[in-house]
Amino acid sequence: MTLVQLTRACLARPRLATAALVVVTLAFAAGLPRLRTEFGYRPLLGAEHPEIVKLERFIERFGGGLPVRVAWSCTAEAPCDHALDGASLAMAAQVEQALRLLPQVRSVRGPASAPLLVASPDALEVRRLMESGLAAEDREKLAAVALADPLWQGQLVSEDGRTGALIVQPVRADSATSEALVDGLLDVLDEHQAAGYEFHLVGHAVEFAVAGRELAQSSAALTPITLLVVAGVLWMLTRSWQAVAATLAMLAIALVWTFGLLGWFGWPQDAVLQTLAPLVLVIGVCDAVHLVSRHAARCPCRPSDRPARRGALVSAAAAVARPCLLTSATTAAAFASFATSDLGTFVRFGSIAALATGVCLVLAFTLLPLSLLALPAEPPGREGRVASAWGVALDAIVVAAQRRRGWVLASVAVLVVIGSVGWGRLRVDTDGTEMYGAGSRVVRWIQFVEENLAPSDTLEIELRVPRGRTIAEARVLDRIPALSTRVEAVDGLGRVSSILDPIGHLHAGIAPRGGDLQPAARAELLELLAFEDPELVEAWVSFDRTRARLSVEAGFHSAAQRGPVLAAVAHEVSQAMPGVDFALTGPYAIGHEWVRDVHGTQLRSFAAALLLVFVLLGLHMRSVRWAFVALVPTVLPALVVVGGMGLLGLSLDVGRAMIGAVLVGIGVDDTIHLLDRYRLARLRGVPPNGAMREAVRFAGRAVVTTSLALALGFLSLLASSWQTVSSFGLFVALGVLMAMVADLVVLPALVARKAP
Repeated sequence: MTLVQLTRACLARPRLATAALVVVTLAFAAGLPRLRTEFGYRPLLGAEHPEIVKLERFIERFGGGLPVRVAWSCTAEAPCDHALDGASLAMAAQVEQALRLLPQVRSVRGPASAPLLVASPDALEVRRLMESGLAAEDREKLAAVALADPLWQGQLVSEDGRTGALIVQPVRADSATSEALVDGLLDVLDEHQAAGYEFHLVGHAVEFAVAGRELAQSSAALTPITLLVVAGVLWMLTRSWQAVAATLAMLAIALVWTFGLLGWFGWPQDAVLQTLAPLVLVIGVCDAVHLVSRHAARCPCRPSDRPARRGALVSAAAAVARPCLLTSATTAAAFASFATSDLGTFVRFGSIAALATGVCLVLAFTLLPLSLLALPAEPPGREGRVASAWGVALDAIVVAAQRRRGWVLASVAVLVVIGSVGWGRLRVDTDGTEMYGAGSRVVRWIQFVEENLAPSDTLEIELRVPRGRTIAEARVLDRIPALSTRVEAVDGLGRVSSILDPIGHLHAGIAPRGGDLQPAARAELLELLAFEDPELVEAWVSFDRTRARLSVEAGFHSAAQRGPVLAAVAHEVSQAMPGVDFALTGPYAIGHEWVRDVHGTQLRSFAAALLLVFVLLGLHMRSVRWAFVALVPTVLPALVVVGGMGLLGLSLDVGRAMIGAVLVGIGVDDTIHLLDRYRLARLRGVPPNGAMREAVRFAGRAVVTTSLALALGFLSLLASSWQTVSSFGLFVALGVLMAMVADLVVLPALVARKAP
């Protein structure tokens, strides 16, 4: 059944059609309770992504790799004078005890309970600042030992002793664990915040749980804002409350269908899919405006004349069905191009956005005409005056473009050159401060920890000896000191922690003047530590002694900084550990892999979208030549906007990486409507320039309306708390406006230049 037949069938039996739409809507709505929100690298990359699999196996093997750090300072406002004084330690002990009861917590280290190796006249003692629930009698002496202990400095206490920290290791890396852990942490800390402590949380779980919720909250607020913007644009350009009401009803049902599908598929709303609701609204308005515009032009009928109104709706559907079908196909193809990505989030985003495009098309030719028929008709006569004014203005624009086609096309050539230069300067990068926004709590917490303690991120190195050997037999323990020195010398990295830290402390306590630690002694002390504190050893060495872990402090770096750092670390490990396999993982390494895959997505999706759109245009126009003509006003906005970002020194982050493909899919829509009407006029024998003027008079008002609605709808994303989302909205809006200008100015100039 064609779209026109679908519209005719709905209008012939409106009650039956309405009942069917209600049933289908309820079926989709049943999937809404299944919706869930997930944040973190796991939903972004996909559960089967090699880096996620590697990280989860690492965490399972060593019980760590994605730590959460909880820091506080003893400032004038806090109820403590020093991070290791009695008040601070009592607070830390209470928090530790409460956190150990959380099922999401694998382990907790803090100043109150972390062991200190203290030499005594008779033996080596393991002491703690809090013993039997009370501060140790010689706490001040132990505090001095702690401040001099490299295992404590920057980890559990700052160098000046004013800032303390807890290190929490979650049991898993999944989103549910992260969110529950952060919720539990915040609940535990509430009581102590009320007492005057100010806490700063950093770590992978915190970044995505807290910043992700900030994004979800702002995204939820964007939907009504976008609806109001769309309604305002429609009212200003149509002056018809009936058109506004019918379109908004269609968009609301489109949201229900789309998110119902998302729920039935069991796909999570991650950071990328948080833009889905505004996207559905701005996609859905396009077909609706074209049908509403044609209906208004064809229906100067009396409100009581339902047969005439029904006929006008069917006639309007027939006038726009063919180009609307093609525009929906090209938009869906552009979104489907994201399925070429290696990242789970882009595959889901592209798939659901393509389906949403189909949903909006179906509703535009079913629910929208039903709504227009059910609402009171507009007073006759008003539309004619409005249409006449539009026709005069649009005709003047087209005539000017045709007469000055040389200047127009020369300007296009200049823009193409400038955009191409900008594309060549583009860099793919993600900076946490830029992504979350400088005002985000997450960014402020990270800055505090890095200023007062140590770098907030971690790079994990896993060393694997050949099968049949142990780390002692392969002399891995003996080479770790040299490797640590080389890695710490890499610009951008901090201290390296490994099993040698507790081994060295144990040796220093047993033999303070015993000289250098010999290889055989290291292996013996390792087994002694495993007997005394197996949990400590298992955090650094696997049970079968075939793998060892090194944890490296790393700053909150952008992806551009991470690439050279990771390459340098890989080089140093291969040089210092010949014959030993190794893997780099942890949040620092995954952040780099994520951006690299985003870059691949941007390149593949843009190329795939361009190819699919070109093929569909060629089939529709039955001409390769006209397909190329249609691509000029389509590609020009993407080339200029993305190239302009390159010239301005802006990077392609996760949001901006989608701009090219999205602009190709959306920007071609109005070009199709104009060329379809141009083709029909030419078939009637109208000369090229006259046919182009007729096409613009026919569809130009809808082109302007949809472009402004799209642009303002995308601009509503500026209200998002994440800068990556707001910048996506800004640049797509600029591209949409440029596409409108290209359709009304560049396309007529091209036709005047190239048409036979």
